Amino acid sequence: MVSVLITLLKIFTPTDQQDVSKLRLPTPSPTWLFSALSPEPTPESRQGIGISKKATSQPTPTSSPEMLKRGQYLFYAVGCFYCHGVQAGGDIGPEIARTNLPLELVIQQVYQPEDEMPVFPPSVVSESDLAAIYAYLQSLNPAGSRPQITTDHPDAATGEALYHFFGCFGCHGYNGEGGFGLPLAGTRLSLEEVRDQIRNPRERMPTFGPEWISDEEVAHIYVFLQSLAPNNETD
Repeated sequence: MVSVLITLLKIFTPTDQQDVSKLRLPTPSPTWLFSALSPEPTPESRQGIGISKKATSQPTPTSSPEMLKRGQYLFYAVGCFYCHGVQAGGDIGPEIARTNLPLELVIQQVYQPEDEMPVFPPSVVSESDLAAIYAYLQSLNPAGSRPQITTDHPDAATGEALYHFFGCFGCHGYNGEGGFGLPLAGTRLSLEEVRDQIRNPRERMPTFGPEWISDEEVAHIYVFLQSLAPNNETD
């Protein structure tokens, strides 16, 4: 498992400017992420987007807080959100939050996709991993409509709504405590530094351009983060 995570971190860490440009979420390209994981889809695999193969028996997992936390981490670590959206509401891939598919068919689709989805072999994501991701997907609530800004100055309440709407919690925790991404609660970074990191990330964080999230929305999120109890690991 350690070797798999090391491989994933290498994939997520851009080595040049060309790699960074491929991390833009509004129009992501799945090929950069999966080229090291699976071959190009064959013409046969491009035909049809349903799941018709016979599924193997796999019980639906009983969710626990630990499983949900692990599934949340894996959803971002494996890169599911690049195609399916930060809250699994769909993007270039279909919506999978609260999917009606049983776990066994989800596993089948991951290992033997019938559409243009890349193959994720068990060596990259195990059935146990997929069970955790599936449990996390079932726990997601609808994102709802985009929060409206109604105040003249940034406020924490609006910032909290925006933080959850944009799915920041997926990497940074529900209260900025960190997870796959760095802790942000009580961050000592300035608003300008936070905005620059969002626009031009220096780590494996994807780029969020102004067409995705406005400077005004970033300011509200920043005030929300400042309202949280500081974390000693926050930079």
